[in-house]
Formats: sequence, structure tokens, C-alpha cells
Amino acid sequence: PKSMEPKAPKFEVETLAPRAKEQSVSSWVSEQLRGFIASGEYGPGDRIPGERQLSEQLNVSRVSVRAALQNLKAQGLLSSVQGGGTRVIAQAPELDSPLAELAMASVENFQDLLDLRDRMTVWAAGKAAVMREGRDIEALEAIDRQLADAQSPSERHLLDLKFHAHVMKASGSSVFLHLGSVMEEVVASAVLESTGTRSLTQEESLELAAIDHGILSALRSQNQAEVQRLMERRLGLRRQTITGGTASTADLVGQVA
Repeated sequence: PKSMEPKAPKFEVETLAPRAKEQSVSSWVSEQLRGFIASGEYGPGDRIPGERQLSEQLNVSRVSVRAALQNLKAQGLLSSVQGGGTRVIAQAPELDSPLAELAMASVENFQDLLDLRDRMTVWAAGKAAVMREGRDIEALEAIDRQLADAQSPSERHLLDLKFHAHVMKASGSSVFLHLGSVMEEVVASAVLESTGTRSLTQEESLELAAIDHGILSALRSQNQAEVQRLMERRLGLRRQTITGGTASTADLVGQVA
């Protein structure tokens, strides 16, 4: 839903890096946007403001904005989506293809990919407990309320994915956001093409909602150990929906550096 789109950062020219005398305007705009992507303000899949809005907020011409966007697209950081504006690339094709082939080559490889993804995710959840900001809590509280009112399984599923994405974004690690996005894409492809999935039962959906509520509470109090413990439970529950015997990794939290 449109109301669930992440809020775009508000540009204040006086707070941005000044433009060097020899630097072109379009290069300066590229630098500012690249900084927002690197900091995690714009995560994989996030929509960035349009040309007109960027032009007004940065006080530059639309020609300069257009050139900057083209530059970032050429670098593989942005992509135009028909009807969806310009978004941050949510996957890296040069990594995606060979990794997907490896993951689907054997059950062991697929299991290794899931284990690595889970370790990274629990680590990121722990970092989110330390790095989260007030706006992260507000966004998660809004999704938590929507989950409580959700009527259909499909609506709960979408909100659940949104909740998970916001926890990951709260880690503030742009490296994790991009690498994690690649892994999620590969896991999704491998699951669809080989093992398959099943829907959560009503009991599992209720358990997941309770876990998410607990994660939000632990994030509020910045309880890193509790956030990681609950994220490990969350991942284990989700892995139960993947058919083909992919049990949760035991004692994940204790192994996360």
C-alpha cells in the first residue's frame, strides 16, 4: 500500500556537502544521492524522489538531476521501474546468477546459504538494537498496529515482510542491506524452483506476530541479546515453511560475532 512506502529523506541544502568549485552540479547531486544510499537512508528497493522533487529540494536544475540519476543508473545503483519511479537496485545480477546456480546444485549448498543468511540476519538485528533511531521505532510501531488489524493471510504476509525489512534497515549497515538483498533474492529463486514453500498455519501466524511484537519491545529498550534471540526464533519459524527439511540452525545467537 502507498501508505507503507518509506518516507524519503528531507534534503536540507545547508546540511549537505558543499560543491567544490571544479565539481559539476550533476556530479554533486550524484554524490549526495550516493551518500544516502551508502548510509542506508535509501535501502534496496526503496523509491527515491522524482526529478522535479529533487530539483526543488536541492535547488538545482532538472537537467542536472536527470544527468545525476543517469550516472547512478550506469553505476548499477539505481533502476527505473515502469510505473514505479526510480528505485535503489535490490539485487546484484553479477552475484545473483552464479550464487543461485550453486544454491540449487545440491541440498547441502542450499542449507549453507540459509545458514549464512540467518547468521547475517541475526547479526544485523543485533546491530539494529544499538543503531535504531526514533523514526525506526515509529515505523515498526505503525506496522505492528496494521498487523493487529490485518484480516487476510496475504495482508499479514506483506506486513510481516515489511516489518522484517524495517528491522534490517534499522541496522544502519548499507553493506548488509545490499548483500542481504542479493541472498534473499537467491533464496527466493531457489525455493520457487526446487523445494517450494507452504503457508503459515494460523498458530504459526500468531506465534510470528508475538515474536515481532517482542522484537519491537526489545528494540525500544535496546536489548541486543533479546532482539537476536527473537530474530533467531523468527528465522526458524520461517524456515519451517520451506519444504524439504530445512530445520533452523541450532544456537545461532551464541555463534554470531
